[in-house]
Amino acid sequence: MNNIRAKAIKKVGLIGILANIFLAIIKFTIGLITNSLAMIADAINSTSDILSSLITFIGGFISNSPSDKSHNFGHQKIEQIFSALIGLIMIILASKIIIESVTALINKEYYEFSWWLVIICFITILTKFILYKYVTEKNKDVNSNLISANAQDHKNDMLLTTGTLIGVLGATVNLAWLDSLMGILISIWIYYIAIKIIYENCNILLDKSINEDEKQNIITIIKKYPEIINIDSLKSKPIGNDYLIIIELSVDGNMTVNNSHNIIDIIKKEIMYISNIYDVTIHINPK
Repeated sequence: MNNIRAKAIKKVGLIGILANIFLAIIKFTIGLITNSLAMIADAINSTSDILSSLITFIGGFISNSPSDKSHNFGHQKIEQIFSALIGLIMIILASKIIIESVTALINKEYYEFSWWLVIICFITILTKFILYKYVTEKNKDVNSNLISANAQDHKNDMLLTTGTLIGVLGATVNLAWLDSLMGILISIWIYYIAIKIIYENCNILLDKSINEDEKQNIITIIKKYPEIINIDSLKSKPIGNDYLIIIELSVDGNMTVNNSHNIIDIIKKEIMYISNIYDVTIHINPK
């Protein structure tokens, strides 16, 4: 599953890089031809999106690296580090947009209507919508935090460009200030999403436990076996998107080592069928 996830991450990252390069080129070209500062600013935003997709692409390579002496459980947590980094990029971008939007409102610096701006906005929205749907569907199979953060980044761009389009069209009816207002509102929403992405991924980096439903599933499996006197301890440690389960069980002290190990093997195999389980370690305490 790790190889499948890594391939999906790399593919999503590569497609994102190519799509954002395409958008950056056409925006810079039209911006320079029409002397539109708004379009040039949007092109710079697309350039920053290339960085987010590049982070995703590199993350796919590193997360699939095998375990070694220094990293016994592999490198899957790089997904959480890079996802949090994408969240940080979102915060920086949202801050930049808020500053520009407030400045534009104060100085009354509004977009001038241009059909080129409308066309590029539609191309960007369509491209980002296709990318968002593709990446979201791709993530249904692999459940990657890094792909999820990348999908959210595409969604943010789609909303921001929609705000730009509203501002451009608003200029035709003397409501050009709508662009700045939309920029502020969308940026506040991006702050919320970015903080959520950072919080969720930092939680995993801080060894957040498996959720209660899956924990209860594990307990239910163990309690099926009358040989188990007590569940002394049940702990979990995240390994990327999966979990290492560490269990201590009490059994009759008169039970042979061979019999106790046979029961452990059966319990472990059952627990491994639960999704997102990396491995199970079970220790027996004789009573």
